[in-house]
Amino acid sequence: MRKSLRGFCAFLLSFIIIGILLNSHAVHFGIFQNLIGSTYFQDTRPQVAAPLCEILTSWEQEAAVNCDVPSRRMFDIVLVSPGGVGSSALFSSMATNVSEKLNNLDDLDGLKHRLHHTTIENLSTMIKNNTNFTCATRMFVYTFADAASSVFSLFRREFHEEHNIKLNDRAFPRNCFPRDVFTYAEKGIDYLNLEPHLYSWIHGGICSSRIPVLFLRSEGRNISQVWETLRLFLADPSQRIQPDILKLRISESHYATDEEYSEAYVKMQMGLARFQSYLDSLGYLSVAFQGTFKRLI
Repeated sequence: MRKSLRGFCAFLLSFIIIGILLNSHAVHFGIFQNLIGSTYFQDTRPQVAAPLCEILTSWEQEAAVNCDVPSRRMFDIVLVSPGGVGSSALFSSMATNVSEKLNNLDDLDGLKHRLHHTTIENLSTMIKNNTNFTCATRMFVYTFADAASSVFSLFRREFHEEHNIKLNDRAFPRNCFPRDVFTYAEKGIDYLNLEPHLYSWIHGGICSSRIPVLFLRSEGRNISQVWETLRLFLADPSQRIQPDILKLRISESHYATDEEYSEAYVKMQMGLARFQSYLDSLGYLSVAFQGTFKRLI
């Protein structure tokens, strides 16, 4: 009888612990789960996004004032990414092609790789500490690329542990995080939080009434044409860009043909297949703003 009672208590305790863990992850991912597979997100705003939209609206009333006045803006554009997408090179390209005030290339200001709400919190602190500015930025530009290649790039440059912390609200403990990219590929789990990271920025842009979020795919073979389109859009956001204005092609990842990595790369593609399909649906330049998400090219 005692053994049965102990066994039942152990089962009950395990069930409670599992429930707590699942609930914590539900809080983390539940906000974004209804966004998966959609092209336009107007319907998610009243149902899912309302609480976060209210918070963002409150923040914008304090830190997104007089954004049309260049001297009142701390940044013209805040460039963000999950990492591993060539964002450092894009910083240089942006400085050359767009010539606007950007956030720090080396992420010294903590704005380059965080989730949307964390970035907003950091910007809010920066605005409060600098009375010269009333507007944090007039625009966010989120750069992305092939998901599997992003992960391989972060591991190759040994940034994976750092980005585990930057991209996650709840980073995986170091002893639970894959020790190498081959283990990561084998597990088939989005340890780096790439999917929720993207959705946080889509969600933030949809909620925003003052600061749009542009999504720029960075590994097109004719990226210079993408930059030209982006430059035109930044100069006049009201212009209508036809979806077929450019015939763009994606460069094949070199990890797919590399003898050392090709097998692991295929496995990782399989693990991230649903997310990659969603990335592909974003095209090369999209915008989330004022309740909608639109693919421009």
